Amino acid sequence: MKSMRLPLVASVMGLFCAAPSFAGSATPDDPRHVAREVARDVLELTGSEKLLIDRPDRDRPRHPITLPLFGRPLTLGARYTLQTRYDEDKMLDFDYLDLDNKDIDGDGDENEIEDEARGQSPRDDQLRINHGLQVDLFYPVTPDIGLYTEWKLFRRDVVWARNADEPKEWIFERGESWLYLGNLFETPFGLQIGRQRYFDQREWWWEEDLDSIRLRFDVDRFHAEVAVAQELLPVELDHERVEPDQKKVLRIFGSAKWRVWRRHDISFFALHQIDDSSHQSLVVNEPDPTLLCVPEDEIPPNLPPEAVESFRSGCPDPPPTVGFEDDSDATLTWLGGSLAGRHRVKRWGKFQYWLQAAGVFGRERYTDYSGPTGSRSVGAIDKHDVSGWGLDLGGVWALDLAAKPYFTINYAIGSGDREMSRQHDTGFRQTGLQDNSERLQGVVSLGYYGELLDPELSNLQIVSLGLGFRFLRRSSLDFVYHHFRQIEPAPFLRDAGFNRDPNGLDRDIGQEWDVIVGIEEWERIELRLVGSIFRPGKAFRPESGELSFLTSLRIRLNF
Repeated sequence: MKSMRLPLVASVMGLFCAAPSFAGSATPDDPRHVAREVARDVLELTGSEKLLIDRPDRDRPRHPITLPLFGRPLTLGARYTLQTRYDEDKMLDFDYLDLDNKDIDGDGDENEIEDEARGQSPRDDQLRINHGLQVDLFYPVTPDIGLYTEWKLFRRDVVWARNADEPKEWIFERGESWLYLGNLFETPFGLQIGRQRYFDQREWWWEEDLDSIRLRFDVDRFHAEVAVAQELLPVELDHERVEPDQKKVLRIFGSAKWRVWRRHDISFFALHQIDDSSHQSLVVNEPDPTLLCVPEDEIPPNLPPEAVESFRSGCPDPPPTVGFEDDSDATLTWLGGSLAGRHRVKRWGKFQYWLQAAGVFGRERYTDYSGPTGSRSVGAIDKHDVSGWGLDLGGVWALDLAAKPYFTINYAIGSGDREMSRQHDTGFRQTGLQDNSERLQGVVSLGYYGELLDPELSNLQIVSLGLGFRFLRRSSLDFVYHHFRQIEPAPFLRDAGFNRDPNGLDRDIGQEWDVIVGIEEWERIELRLVGSIFRPGKAFRPESGELSFLTSLRIRLNF
């Protein structure tokens, strides 16, 4: 009994003394120092336990807040984020409005072909301030059983916006909450149940929290997992239903990673997605040929309601409106793999490389909606086969010189749809779960397809060049250039951060210059400053050459 009480007492003492930032300094002979060392032995998470809660976008403190609970460490984590973002001249972003006989884009004519889908509520320049708090708890019940839960509270403020309202909102979200059972039946298998995060090194395949069941297999130099995921509850707790684009979407994951040589890995990925959400039907009502149907603008003014009704008696009823929008319902399969590694050459520095390749195939039903937000109707329905491919290849060369300079080159390509056929879409698209972000040699992650445009790799060729430096102890400065070009001219960009669509006639999308500064000189504080300039290409005529800007500052406190 005495041997059991000693670690517990030492742990309680260590709770008040373990972190120097919360207690005064202690000499090696000080009882607080002894208690701290004993408490660390008892409450420190093991390597496998730390791996379970490790995230590529988060540096946890070396000594997090830890409480003893039945002789095991209950670890508390928190992260406060304050982010300001200013966008300027990202073109006009419209909500739908009938544009007949209106010159919305100011080009002197009333042929607003593409603008019909955008409407007339420009939100061009805006300043946003967002801040939020994430809190999590991790408790390893035994060395093989772990519990984790996370909750998020955000405040989003549009402080100023040109020609638009300035909304403010609170958002309360559920984060990860899972149970992990390891060493099943004395084997390398582990089972994880609940809402959990999926991510790969470059976040090219996925970086998302999903309600799921995952089976893991871990041995030396080899990891594999399979999972089944489907959103069961709304992420935002004040919502009554799952978001339309995630409702009844079943995903089956598979991945494997093999370390074939020191710091050189081969990985395989697979995702089968079945979207079984409700379909909206296209309703076309024809006018009654036996009755009058006079357009409203041709009806004489100041007529009594009875007369107006007679003029419109033969007109069809308007199409039914829908309360939700899910443009794409698809059954798709992604298959692919990657090669990645690092190698140091004496006097030449360190080399890092990666190669990602994927193919997608399946069947898609695309619904085109029209009308104002909240009361849209189905404008058209298109059903087609899907097949496409994507490739991402790049590397980093870090030199052993003062300021530790490093050079980055990256080439990415996603196939396009040459024929724009209704029966077969040969354009590549990513999984929809990707984030396209990686840390590389700097101290903070960056969007490697651009911080401002930030498109999905679909019908695009992207060439990126970067130059970076490390300064102070844990700070970095990155300069990155991107050139974007469509494979096939198309009047849209898939999931891009730019507010206008290309004209579908030219392939030159444009160029972007990014500057990213990361400062992490303190254990619990992270600073990330971004400046971006995007110059639209010929595909955005007549606005080509008109610069767009983005500045962003993010401050994070980790506890």
